[in-house]
Formats: sequence, C-alpha cells, structure tokens
Amino acid sequence: MAGWLKDLGVEFDTIITSPLKRAHQTASIVSKIFNIENNLMNWDELQPEGNRIELYRKLASEQLFKQESAVLIVGHEPYLSSLISEIISETNASSHVVLKKAGLAKIRITSQAQTTHGELEWLLTPKPMKNISK
Repeated sequence: MAGWLKDLGVEFDTIITSPLKRAHQTASIVSKIFNIENNLMNWDELQPEGNRIELYRKLASEQLFKQESAVLIVGHEPYLSSLISEIISETNASSHVVLKKAGLAKIRITSQAQTTHGELEWLLTPKPMKNISK
C-alpha cells in the first residue's frame, strides 16, 4: 500500500505512530518506503484509550509542524475512527467515519484554535486500493 501511495505522488513529512508493536511496525515500513525514517515518532497519545486532548495539543504545536505539513498518523481502531469523526464534525452535525484495517483518511486541518477541526478530503478502504494497484 505504501508503494502504491508513493507511486500516486502522495507525500509525508512525518509519521506519528502508536508505540504498540503492530502500529510501529507498519509505520516503520512506510517510513522506509518514503525515505523518512528520521521523521518517525512514537506518541503514547495514539495508543488505544490515549489522551485526545494531549494529542491535539501536540499536533497543534508550532515547534513540531509547519502549517502545510503532511503527517501520517498510524494507530488503532476504533480510536482513529473516533478521532477522525470528531475532527470533521461540525458543531451542529454528527459525522461518523469507520476506518477499516489498513484504511487511509486524508484530513485537511482548518482550525486548531480551541479544538482541532478539519475537512475530510478522502477515505480509502483496503479493497479498492488493492484493486487499483493491480
């Protein structure tokens, strides 16, 4: 999947991952394919039941990321689906995203004032990605 993304011209500046074994292994593979091994970070906030407020605070940190950074986040379900849903939800609307195992979502962050908000640009599930890459 990582090779397919790279062939499509997708780029990442940084990869942030849960330190748990399977997520870290996945992130490590992707970091090698994208040649950004030095920009791979383990964050405890991405573990299941991680601290969302701290995760949002770290993501908003000016010291870590430029405004247009492309960050890949590797974590666990249902935590990631819940984070995505929360970020793309508007105050009066409820959005619920289900991220399948090995699925990808691209979110453009629009605001990080008091909370993190963004727009879902695309959501890919593994089955269509496998079909496209054949």
